[in-house]
Amino acid sequence: MTKKRVLVGIGCVLGAFVLVGIGLFAGISHNHNGALAETKNPFPLLDTSVNDNSVQQDIINFDPLRQNIKQYLASLNIPHSFYFEYLPNGVNIRDGEDQTTIAASLMKTPIVMDLYSLAEAKKLDLRQTTTIEQDDINNDPEYGNPAGLSPSDLTVGQTITYKQAAYLALHDSNNTAIDIVKRIINPLLTSDTDVVSSLDVAYTNTGSDPSTRVFQISARSYGSIMKCLYYSCFLNPKDSQEVLTDLIGSAGQNELAAGVPSGVQVAHKIGSAQNRQSDCGIVYQPKQPYLVCTMFFPGQQTTAIDTSPYFQKISKMISDYVISKKEN
Repeated sequence: MTKKRVLVGIGCVLGAFVLVGIGLFAGISHNHNGALAETKNPFPLLDTSVNDNSVQQDIINFDPLRQNIKQYLASLNIPHSFYFEYLPNGVNIRDGEDQTTIAASLMKTPIVMDLYSLAEAKKLDLRQTTTIEQDDINNDPEYGNPAGLSPSDLTVGQTITYKQAAYLALHDSNNTAIDIVKRIINPLLTSDTDVVSSLDVAYTNTGSDPSTRVFQISARSYGSIMKCLYYSCFLNPKDSQEVLTDLIGSAGQNELAAGVPSGVQVAHKIGSAQNRQSDCGIVYQPKQPYLVCTMFFPGQQTTAIDTSPYFQKISKMISDYVISKKEN
């Protein structure tokens, strides 16, 4: 009798284990299937480009390019800041990271981003118009109010939409146009809501009025602005696309853009101030997009230095190397 009870007891315990096991398996299977049913992306914790066949995911050894660029920059004997990033996987090359410059004309990009952000927040409408005032007119001899890329320069009393001003500021690097944009957005911005407060950009003269700040940037920090457009981290995708579109074919085609093959789009922004030259942008090499930002700080020289060939050389070095690694 005792033996039967023991056997029955053992049978019950084993049966319980089997039931629990079946329950756990069913639960796990149900939860797993349920999780898969909730998303079409089988890798929700990974970058979405993993499933994007238009982006080349191959691993490239960039060390030879890294060494060649560093050697070339050293041979120029010019203070500089350089940053390259292969956007499909984030591999980067840096040189002269401790060198910074006052942002100057390069800040036109984040200023326009702020304009679009205010429009997204319904604080203004890009279709609104403004009348150009005398104080808007910038007298810089090269980019104060250029007419070369536009049908005509801007004049006092002329009416212009906010969107038109943004385009001229980016595409023509028009200082008058960006002064108009700043006049529009400054009363609506605070120092903790503009784009640079969210990015890798250092500034001084901090205060409640964002117009009083002076920005110090390196190639890498300005790269964070371009990447923010590329990844749509501040503006919505539609507006990020519009800003980048305005930067394609923009002023300064004899530098970064001159080093890539014809037909490859380059969304870039140049900067020029007090013998400092910069060109930063995204090169849309098919399936191999990358970011390049180069800054030269020649300082006070007895004769002016034309840095355009240096930009072209570096751009071509990168383009040739990336294309040579393209999968057949």
